[in-house]
Amino acid sequence: MAAWWNSTPARIALLNQRTKLLDYPSWSLTQLQQIPIPKPDNPAWPALAEAFRETCESEVLPLGQAGECRVRRVIDEAAALALNVPAGEVADWRRRLAAEPTVANRRAPRD
Repeated sequence: MAAWWNSTPARIALLNQRTKLLDYPSWSLTQLQQIPIPKPDNPAWPALAEAFRETCESEVLPLGQAGECRVRRVIDEAAALALNVPAGEVADWRRRLAAEPTVANRRAPRD
């Protein structure tokens, strides 16, 4: 479960729970309970458990550095199995999320 909660798909779902203001993310228990999790019979649970074992003693970089974070890459590969999408697609989500100005704590470029 810890691996799932730290996956990019779960992070995107959590960030979607923010208020209209793009403030520092904090969530209520009610918001956390609304995040979908894989069903118990999902064949990805062993991969998520292995991702946790492989990364549980490693540092998880902040979301703004997610594109270069080995821990997030390992977890996202297992999360991709849970969602039945290619791992490359979840990796793209992770890179895009890391580049989001409100996540990376930087200003959006002006055109």
